Amino acid sequence: MKKNLIILAVASCFCTVAFSQNSLQHYISLAKQNSPLLQKQENNLKIIDLNLKQFNAIYKAPNINLNSNAIFSPIISKDGNTNKLEWVSSGSSDYWGYDLGATNGGQFQAMISVNQPLFTHKYIAAQQNNAEILQERNLNITQLTKAELEQIVTHQYILCVQSQKQKENIQNIIQVLAEQIQQMKVLVNAGIYKLIDLKLLEIELENNQIEEERLNGSYLDNFNSLKITMWHQ
Repeated sequence: MKKNLIILAVASCFCTVAFSQNSLQHYISLAKQNSPLLQKQENNLKIIDLNLKQFNAIYKAPNINLNSNAIFSPIISKDGNTNKLEWVSSGSSDYWGYDLGATNGGQFQAMISVNQPLFTHKYIAAQQNNAEILQERNLNITQLTKAELEQIVTHQYILCVQSQKQKENIQNIIQVLAEQIQQMKVLVNAGIYKLIDLKLLEIELENNQIEEERLNGSYLDNFNSLKITMWHQ
């Protein structure tokens, strides 16, 4: 039991040092940076922007197409009693291979077509208006999420500060009581005070030590809740 209390006290001390090194704004900034909700809203804005660009590309920008072809029918010409490979025949009369009618002489043919959407202004305007509404709605949700996040982090930060101050107060009381007990022992031995007075101080010291342990646990809970708020809201 005593070992667990020592571990609890050390952990509480470590968290106190870590907490004291950073300001409220630091924790708020971390919470906003790591918030899945804010990251989702940011991704939604990107999606809205990409959808609008895609819509404009379809209904506003011209669509250019290029079609081309070249047909080869190689043959082995036997004209002049020789066997010669011809990729494009110049009109052989005696040959092996494809029919000469299957080729266009190896000529490269290409055609460019341009399709320009017309009378799409009303569709583009409607889509842009819809995108602006979605963006505004998304920004409003983002601002609301940030405000709620600041409120939650601030509340949890205040709880940590309160726990820290309570710990410091109880530690000061324990220190004062410990000094009084040492002084009281001398006075009891001298017969100035009774033993019961010393025992009462020792009981009060023990009660405050128990309260310190409770406050250590409370502080750890509050600090852990603050960390959870920074990473999971």
